[in-house]
Amino acid sequence: MASDTGLTFNVSTLLSEALGSTRSYLLDGAGFRFNEQRTRADGDLRMTRTDGSILVDGRIRVAVEEVCGRCLEPFQQPLDVRLHEEFWPDYDPVLQQRVAVPEGREGFPIELGLLDLQEALRQHVEMARPMQPICRSDCPGADGGTEPAKAAEPAVDHRWAALEQLRRNFQ
Repeated sequence: MASDTGLTFNVSTLLSEALGSTRSYLLDGAGFRFNEQRTRADGDLRMTRTDGSILVDGRIRVAVEEVCGRCLEPFQQPLDVRLHEEFWPDYDPVLQQRVAVPEGREGFPIELGLLDLQEALRQHVEMARPMQPICRSDCPGADGGTEPAKAAEPAVDHRWAALEQLRRNFQ
């Protein structure tokens, strides 16, 4: 089960089990901190023991506070995050000695048998955020719905004028 922080798991036993051993977890309102805001994380995780690491695979739903790119009002942006990351222990419970991450491998640390998803989830949420968040598709914008000025049609290079005329004829 997850610890009181909601995103920290004791995987000491899993690390001492056979390759392919798994654990499944349900996140139901686990605490998640993103950009100094606390929100909840819901979803499911599957942890699999590999040759030296634990592979975490899951889908997690969070809602982060954003500012609408049109009306500039804050709103809650729901995000569905697919997590697929490898975590490397700093200690081997079977050999009872400290271990280093193998060269050429990347991932997140497991410290003293505790796997903390906070940083991995934060990075995945950051990648899932829209570049320009919009509170709703019909958001009128900051000025309350007046039509934005239309951009002037770009000037056509006179060398392409004949082709432009053909394009207009076939529209």
